[in-house]
Amino acid sequence: MGKMEMMDTFGVPEFFADHIGAIEDVGNGMIRVIKCVRRQGTLIPVYSFICPATMAIHNDGLMRTFALRMVQGGDRAH
Repeated sequence: MGKMEMMDTFGVPEFFADHIGAIEDVGNGMIRVIKCVRRQGTLIPVYSFICPATMAIHNDGLMRTFALRMVQGGDRAH
């Protein structure tokens, strides 16, 4: 599958979250991921998103590949 064009991200909310608090099955092949930050040993939810489970598998691979390149000092452009 070819790369899709993406619109400008100006005005799109951006949040910092470095922990997954929970992953839930919401039915029909969809999952909810709750992203959190840790404060004084407690996970504080920041945002959640719902996506098809199949896309989570695909996106995890893309994020892992990109993150490994960054950690290893490779290309940082996206």
